[in-house]
Amino acid sequence: MKVNGASSTYVGSPVCTNGANSGQHCNLIVVNNNDVPCASQNVCHRWIAVNNNVNGVAAANTDSGGSVYFDLGNDRVGARGVISQARGLVVSCGNTRFAASTCVNGVLFVGIVDILQRWGVAIEKG
Repeated sequence: MKVNGASSTYVGSPVCTNGANSGQHCNLIVVNNNDVPCASQNVCHRWIAVNNNVNGVAAANTDSGGSVYFDLGNDRVGARGVISQARGLVVSCGNTRFAASTCVNGVLFVGIVDILQRWGVAIEKG
């Protein structure tokens, strides 16, 4: 998919995750801005998104670093963040890349705007 740009997220916004182990999961809703104070050199995982579908997967162990995005349609996405931690109720994984995996219905992520500002970089649009 092509990245159409980056934008802030907000409580109630729909997002998708895409981790190296568990793959793509959509239908997640941002439920909290976990605004934890951070040391000046760190970017914290501020946002929490949950898959409210019964047994819905949000992420698996080893998915950290994967993308969090909003599906814009027409093979385009808007960057929203980067997975920092799988968290929540344990659910059945289904297909994963690595056999021994634990999947959960929630994910903590760092907002893309925080990352871009911290590192002084921009999203390359496709």
